[in-house]
Order: sequence, then structure tokens, then C-alpha cells
Amino acid sequence: MLKDTSVYEAEANARVESANQIPATVLARFHELTGLVTAKTLLPWSEHCTECVAPKCYATCDLYSPRADLKCRRFTDGMVRIDDADAVNGYLLKLRFKRWAQLWAQGNAFLYDAATAKKIEKSDRVVGSLIFKAPMPHGLRRPL
Repeated sequence: MLKDTSVYEAEANARVESANQIPATVLARFHELTGLVTAKTLLPWSEHCTECVAPKCYATCDLYSPRADLKCRRFTDGMVRIDDADAVNGYLLKLRFKRWAQLWAQGNAFLYDAATAKKIEKSDRVVGSLIFKAPMPHGLRRPL
């Protein structure tokens, strides 16, 4: 049984790119896993910084670059979704790390079957997107 982990801050960056930018030989290696993954652990991935004390550092750090939710953009382009129907999740994720950036997730060992995990991920993206796009005063959007 192969296991996979997924779920990311989709609502913080709606950027999607084509899989055409990835060499066919690399895509083929990702596609080899499709159908082999039978269970997945869902982890909420997010951007973090090894040096900050958010949100206090937003006023003093030269690297602070606000995302749409005003939190700091630690990845150059954010988490960029690359749609690829033949990949295990139906997408790949492109990250380009800035200085001190890290990909962070709180782990768990709970496994979902692949079909259930796919439904949960889709629901997470839809609900997260709706919440992020919900109209609210600017002051309520400030980082915590």
C-alpha cells in the first residue's frame, strides 16, 4: 500500500499553471504512482518562516511581502497548483522557497481511502475559497 499526503493553503493563492512546463519524463514518473496509492493522510500544509514572529515582523522584516490575506508570502509565487489529471491528486504543487521559508504541516497518522481523501480535498478547496472570497471589512482580514 502506498500512502500520500495532501491539502494545502489553496485559498491563499488561486494561481494555477499548466503541466506543459514539466518535462514529459518527469510527469511520467509522477503518473506511475496513479492507481498505486490506496490511502492518504491529509495534512494542512502552509507557508512558514524560520526567523519570524508573525505578525510583529511584518512591520520590520525586509522580506515581508503580503499575500491577499495580508499574511507573509514566504514562497516566491505562493503554492502554485499545476493541474495534471493523471497525477495521484489530479494536480502537482510548485513551490519556490524564499530565504527562511519552510513548508510546514502538523502531522497525523489517520489514513483515508483514496476516494474519500479526494472528496475531502475538493470540499476543503471549495469551502476555503468561499471563506477567503467572502466580503468583510478590511480590518477583519488583517493577519492574526
